[in-house]
Amino acid sequence: SKQGSKTMSYGLKIGFKINKKLSLQSGVTLVDVAYKIQNVFVNPSNQGFSKLSNVKYSKATNILSVQSRDVPKNVRLETDSSISEKGVLNQEFGYIEIPLELKYKINNSKKIGVNLIGGFSALVLNKNEVYVETSEFSSSLGEADNLNKVNFSGNFGIDVDYKINRSLYLNVAPMLKIHTSTFSKNETNFKPYILGIYTGLNYKF
Repeated sequence: SKQGSKTMSYGLKIGFKINKKLSLQSGVTLVDVAYKIQNVFVNPSNQGFSKLSNVKYSKATNILSVQSRDVPKNVRLETDSSISEKGVLNQEFGYIEIPLELKYKINNSKKIGVNLIGGFSALVLNKNEVYVETSEFSSSLGEADNLNKVNFSGNFGIDVDYKINRSLYLNVAPMLKIHTSTFSKNETNFKPYILGIYTGLNYKF
């Protein structure tokens, strides 16, 4: 079974007001995506090791065997081996995100502004790691070799601004971001997504 992990994202956005209702925003954000595959079994052995497909192994893992009792849909085992330690297979990948979004104002309150957001992001891969954790140790396997260097996401959300003073606003934005082309090889059509709450301070010129 796969389980998404909680991650942090941070960055800077700038917006341009087109009219009273509509504005265009973009910027640069660093974002991490991570998930865990449960019920993985690890065997430190020099008797040969099981290779996971779509993983480019580092030299340090040439005596580490990894296998799943119930093979996950997005991981295919190429060989078999004995089992010793139960653990978790973790995959982490990070991006430099450049969004382009439209924000539409849906209320006229002077104190609280509520907006709808829609758009997309271009994501440039800058982090890629696959590792295993057991009760005894944690070890990096290497990196995934089926991640596209450039990925895209569709972005949808609600943006709420709370006016602190004439120019400063507190911003909270629940967002859903669906990634569209994460993998170059994806036999089960698995698509990661991000469901997050973004918050920060907005300064209006």
